[in-house]
Amino acid sequence: MRDALTFATEYPPEAFLRLVTEQGVTVYHLKKNGNTLSFSIKNGDKKRLFVLSERYGIPLTEISDGTRKTFFKSNLFRLGLWLGLAVFIAASVIYSLFVTRYEISGAERTEGEIRQKMESYALPLRKEALDIKRLRREINELDGVASASVYLAGNTVVIHVAEELEEVELFDRSDYADVVSNYDATVTRVIPFDGAVKVSVGQEVKSGDVLLSSQVPLDETGELYYQTRPFGEIYGIVRFKKEVFVPDERIERVRTGAAQEYSTFFVPIERDSPFPLYETERSEYYFYNLLPIKVCRTIYYELQEVSVQVDAEMYREQIVATEREKFLTELPEHGEKSDFSYDIKRLDKATVFSLYYDIEIKINP
Repeated sequence: MRDALTFATEYPPEAFLRLVTEQGVTVYHLKKNGNTLSFSIKNGDKKRLFVLSERYGIPLTEISDGTRKTFFKSNLFRLGLWLGLAVFIAASVIYSLFVTRYEISGAERTEGEIRQKMESYALPLRKEALDIKRLRREINELDGVASASVYLAGNTVVIHVAEELEEVELFDRSDYADVVSNYDATVTRVIPFDGAVKVSVGQEVKSGDVLLSSQVPLDETGELYYQTRPFGEIYGIVRFKKEVFVPDERIERVRTGAAQEYSTFFVPIERDSPFPLYETERSEYYFYNLLPIKVCRTIYYELQEVSVQVDAEMYREQIVATEREKFLTELPEHGEKSDFSYDIKRLDKATVFSLYYDIEIKINP
C-alpha cells in the first residue's frame, strides 16, 4: 500500500493494540513472529505513534518506508534516466526529419560555386522541403560540371560531381610570328624546340625583343631560309620592384573593451550597433547532439581611433619582413634562383621602402 510505514516492536501485542486503538492509530498487516510484532500504519498516524512510543516506552524499529515522498526520492535517479531517454528519443526523431549538412566530392574547380548554391538553402532544412531533383538540376547547370549525383544519406546531402575536362591549348602551326620577350631581363637559359635562336645566355634583352625567329636560315648568308612556327622556353633574371610608403603618423582603430552580443535561431537578424564606431564578429553553431537548431551569434565591439607615431627606422626589419612576404605572393611563378634587396628613402612625413626581387622566370609567352 502506498503512503504506508512498516514497523516492528517487541512490546506485548495485546497492550500495544489497546494503546494504539485508544489513540486512534489504525494498524494493519499484523504479523507475529515469536516475540516480535510487525505492523503497518498510514503516514498520517506516524506522529501519534511516536508520541505513544515515547510516553509508554514502546520500542519501535522501522522496517520500510512506503510513503510517496520516499518513493519519489528513491526513484528520482531512475526517473531521470527514463526522462533523459525519452528526450533523447524525441530529439533523435526530430533530428531525423531535418537535413543539417552536406558533403561534396569530385569538385575541384567548381566546389566554391556548389558551396554557394548549398548556402542558399539555409540548412538545417526539413527533408520534405528539399527538392533533390531540383538541386541536382541546378548543380548540373553550373559551368564546369559535366554531371552530378545528389542524394540523401541520413541528415546529409551527398553531392558527387564529375567536372568537364579542361580546355587544351591547340597550336596553329601556320602562325609564323616571332617569339618575343615579355620582360626586360638577363637571359639565363635557352631551350629552343623550333625556330632560330636570336639570343644567348648572359645577354640583356628588352621587352618586345625577338628571342626565337620564325625564319630559320639554310645557309650562312641567311638569304635562304624556311619558315616555321617558333616555340621554346627562354628563361632570364627579371627585376621586380615594389614601393611601400610608411607615414610617420597613422590612425588606428582599437577596441575599447565594450561589446554587445545578440543571438538568434536559424537566421542572423541584422540589428543596429549600439556603438557609433565598431567592428562585427559573426559565428554560428548547431545543437547537433540534441536538436538540429542553428544558433547565429553577432558581437559588436566598440572601437576608438587613436593616433600612433611610427618609427620606421626602429621597425625596419619587421616592416621589410612583412612586406617581403606580401611581395612574394605578388610575383609570377619562378624557380629557386632569386635575390632580394631593398633601400630606404626619407620623405617629409614618410619613409619609402623600395623592395627588389631578381628572379629567374620564363620570359617568353
